[in-house]
Order: sequence, then C-alpha cells, then structure tokens
Amino acid sequence: MSIASKLLNILNIKDAIKKAIQTKGGSINDQTPFADYAPKILSLPNQPDPFSIVFSLDNVGYPASLKMGSSTTRVPKKIAFESLIRTVEFSQKIVVIETDAFTSSFLKRVEFPKSLTTIGSGAFKSCTKLTSLILNEGLQVIGSNAFEGCNRIRGGITLHKLVIRLDYACFSGCSYLEGVEILSDNLEIESNVFYGCSAIKNVSFSNGVKTIASYAFYGCSSLKSIEIPDSVTLIGSYCFQNCVSATTLKLSQNISVINASAFMGCSNLLYINIPDAITVIYSSAFQNCNKVKQIDIGIGLLQVNALCFGNCVAVEVIRCYAVNPPQAMTTNIFNVLLTNIKLYVPDESVNLYKASSYWSYFNVLPMSEYVDLGYVVT
Repeated sequence: MSIASKLLNILNIKDAIKKAIQTKGGSINDQTPFADYAPKILSLPNQPDPFSIVFSLDNVGYPASLKMGSSTTRVPKKIAFESLIRTVEFSQKIVVIETDAFTSSFLKRVEFPKSLTTIGSGAFKSCTKLTSLILNEGLQVIGSNAFEGCNRIRGGITLHKLVIRLDYACFSGCSYLEGVEILSDNLEIESNVFYGCSAIKNVSFSNGVKTIASYAFYGCSSLKSIEIPDSVTLIGSYCFQNCVSATTLKLSQNISVINASAFMGCSNLLYINIPDAITVIYSSAFQNCNKVKQIDIGIGLLQVNALCFGNCVAVEVIRCYAVNPPQAMTTNIFNVLLTNIKLYVPDESVNLYKASSYWSYFNVLPMSEYVDLGYVVT
C-alpha cells in the first residue's frame, strides 16, 4: 500500500468520526483539529462514544484495531479499506456493514452481532488474514463479493433461517472453506457464490432454497455428494461443473430443465436419475461424467441436446420411461458407441424407439426385461 493510500484511509476514518459526532449533536467541522475530536466526543450529552477507534500503533502509527460505540447502527463504506486493522469490535446495534468497509484489511477473526441484517458488497473482500467467520442468526443479505478471496477461512459456515439472498460471488475463492449448512426458509443463491471453493466437502441445503444460479458451486472439487431439495426450481448453467469428488447426485423433483454444463466434469458420479418433471437436457449437461454406469430418465423428457451425455464412456444401461422418444437435436448426444448401451423403454414403445432416427442406434429392449445390475443409488 502506498503512503498516499494510507493517508487517504486515515482521512476516511477521520471523516467517519466527524460525521458520527455531528449526528449526535456535537459541534465540529472540517477545520476542527483532530486532537480536539476526543474532547468533543466526551462532551456529548449522556452519550457514550458513538464511534470510537482504538489505535494500537504499528511502526508508522497506523490503526490496528477498531471499536464501535454502542449507538452505532451502520459501518461506513471503506472505513478500513486496505488498512492494517486486525481486530474489530462491533456495536450490538449494527444493522448494516456498507460497501468495501474492510476490503483488503488485516482482520483475522469476525463475529457479528445479532442485530446485523446486511453485509454490503465487497465488505470483507480479499481479507486474506481472516481465518474464522461466524455469521449471526439475524443476517438476511450477503452482498456481492462480500468475502471473495478470503482464502484462509477454515471450517464451515452456517447460513441461518432469515438469509434470503447470497449475491454474486460472495464467497468465491474461499479455498479453505470446508462446509456450508443452509437453514434458510427462503433463499436465492446467485451466480458464482461458492465458485472455486475447492475444499468444501459438504453442503446441506434446506427446503427453503429456491434457486441456484450459474457457476454457484463451480469447481468445488472436494464436494462428496450433491443433494438438491425439491424446493429448488432452477439450477443454472455450469452450476456444479467440475465437482470431481461427488459420487452421488439427487435432483429436485421440481426443476423442468437441466441447463448447459450444469454437471459437466462430475467424473466420479456412478448413477444419474432424471426426474419426471424434466423436459429438456441442454448441451453438455453431464459431459465427461465418465464413470456413470446407469442413467434413468423420467416420463417427461422431450428433448436432449448436443453432448448432454458426451463422453459418458462407462454407461451400460439406460432406462427411459418416456412413452415417446425424446427429440435428439443432434447425433452426438453421447459421443460414444451406442450399440453397446442397453436402452430399456416402455414395452409399448419399443417399436417407436427402434424407428427413431437417433435412439434406434441403441440396443433397444422392453422395460419388462430390465435386470438390476446394482448401479442404482437411492
């Protein structure tokens, strides 16, 4: 950080203190010497310090800690932006932490008061010293990039019942985060939220999760299983791409499409079950899931697109319950030798599949002849 940047940070802190004093009726202006600020605060009638900063001086005299007065309800934006602040003590009345408040600071641990409802965009972005994060039960919104790049946060996080929105990339790049517990009653997970969180092993979704947008869990390479509750109505493109450790997948019964590349590269999945409500599987949705042995397809599937099962080279069995053959938008749906795959279809539909321009390349068999080979995971 340049000397000019450090001076600017000090001026920002000074301005925040001035505004807090003015808010409480103190007499202060731009010409008031900084040395007079403390007496001004102490002279406020029947009020504790509305916003006090405790300095622990480093070798050049910059603040290392921040303490907020008991009446403070908002943390101003950029109050400790790119600062050497290591610790912060929040007021128990804090409601909002504003944009970029602690971006790139030296904070090591954060524990929020019960009163906090909103963490603003970039509020703790790139706090690379931060190792511990405890989210409060009253929290409702975590803004875009709020904790992006906090690559030393360890252990897990809990998102409590009142959380309604996780904005773009708010935990992206938290590469040591190990688990996520979601308890929310009504939550939208926006795009890139946990992008590249490569140490996450477990994600527990509540039945309050409504949408999971594109790239939300992209590259969560340690995630062991993917279980999406029936409350979810949308899974975005690339959502779980390259979750290479996942061995099981359970899809919501209330999604109508599987978007492009949603599960591409989930190379340890063994079984895929497409629920009845799904009508379209878009391009590359399950491409390179190269250990899948069996695919079960529900009655509602109408259309499959290019490489949606591309390079799924281990597939031996498909059970397709759709009475009419789904429309294949191209001939490279699987991109493997199809004659080796047993395709079981409703008995009354065998001739329809055998007459299909695409499905006829499979070894089409009546469903009544299906033999369980032990690939199905329930």
